[in-house]
Amino acid sequence: MCRDFMEAAKKLQLYFIGLQREDKPSKAEMLRKEIRTMEEELKVKSEIIKNQEKLIQGWRKDLTGQLEKHNTEQERLQLISSKDVLISMVILFEIGLS
Repeated sequence: MCRDFMEAAKKLQLYFIGLQREDKPSKAEMLRKEIRTMEEELKVKSEIIKNQEKLIQGWRKDLTGQLEKHNTEQERLQLISSKDVLISMVILFEIGLS
């Protein structure tokens, strides 16, 4: 009777150990899950990078436009300055001829 009880306890113990192993995912399953998680993170980060690249392109376009405006204004001011210098030289020349 005691021996029967010990055998039943052992069978019960093996049954519960088997259940624990079934609940615990295999190494391959754990790696697949980790790969899926990493792929999802990669998708999210790729989308973030894509959005940031769009922002940078917009900023580059804005800055290029501002630089063109600045260069145009600088050229205009240089022409005005050159014209003023020429006018001053003509006036001085005319004064010298008088």
